[in-house]
Amino acid sequence: MRQSRKSQFISDGYAHGFQVLSEEAVVVYHQTNHFDAASETGINFDSFGFQWPVQNIVISEKDAALPGSNEVL
Repeated sequence: MRQSRKSQFISDGYAHGFQVLSEEAVVVYHQTNHFDAASETGINFDSFGFQWPVQNIVISEKDAALPGSNEVL
């Protein structure tokens, strides 16, 4: 597997997401605090009009069930 070793800084409180365009990927999160599953939340990936490059997606049941942007914002 080719390693690009790129990183992206995302400030606390900002929504973020990604789509993998290769067969596999390694994603590592560096956080400013300990993970707290009780406060984990999100926005449904397909609820805000972004044109994702890949149409045949694989998504977890948990992420597919997230509320839409109109319910969160």
